[in-house]
Amino acid sequence: LVLETADISAMPDNWGWPEPVMVKGADNKTDIHGIIYRPSDFDPEKTYPVIDLSWGHSPPITPFIGGWMFYGALAWAELGFIVVKFGNRGGGLRDKAFHDDINPALPYYNKDDCAAGIRQLVERYPYMDIDRVGVASMTLYPEALTGLLIHPDLYKVGVDINPMSDARLMPVIGNFGGGLKFPPHENFVNNLRGKLLLIHGMMEDVVLVAPTFRLAEALQKANKHFDMLVLPNVDHHGPFDYATRRSWDYMVTHLLGEEPPARFSLNLSIDS
Repeated sequence: LVLETADISAMPDNWGWPEPVMVKGADNKTDIHGIIYRPSDFDPEKTYPVIDLSWGHSPPITPFIGGWMFYGALAWAELGFIVVKFGNRGGGLRDKAFHDDINPALPYYNKDDCAAGIRQLVERYPYMDIDRVGVASMTLYPEALTGLLIHPDLYKVGVDINPMSDARLMPVIGNFGGGLKFPPHENFVNNLRGKLLLIHGMMEDVVLVAPTFRLAEALQKANKHFDMLVLPNVDHHGPFDYATRRSWDYMVTHLLGEEPPARFSLNLSIDS
């Protein structure tokens, strides 16, 4: 019984669907599902910087259906990046053993499988540049912080928006708060070697701004160079237009090596 058929006749001629992939986790045995987004003018003869947009809430299917997550990754790719996402251990909805398989000695959210997956994909696809790998998050999960501090040999540039850098200071909401006993990122600031941009909204009521200030102080005491943007009217749900544009600019400058357009105005439907 056919209930519905999608009409894709209006898709652009140069449209390319994201590619599902499978790699092995850092344990070299667990199957990790992922997805690759390429720019519409992709040329396999060129080399591209890579951005890891994995997100803590991402089971394998979510990158296909997540609306803003799907289109957000496409937008990053159109800037000239190869974008990857992984549903790694410690998150997602796969099964309890997969969800619980995370190293509590590392800060939240574990990037071991993402790092292992990128290294495997680079061998599979020579146009992915292992020397230009960045990591970004859209909100909540400190993907960039964990990548830069735990895998500084791989991740060179990172941007986090409202990062949960110390889960112990989270309000008690659902499974968050007192149930997360991972060490704070400030304990690992001496590992920072890459370029880091921290963005946090002062009105954020889920991931409070205090842990980011604590992290900034720890980075300062460790004599580390980092960039920070504090926005007065941004909460857990936005507006994210300015923060997104600044995230793009940071990656274009430091990972792509190009000058972003001046005074570019980004208007996101999520903010309207």
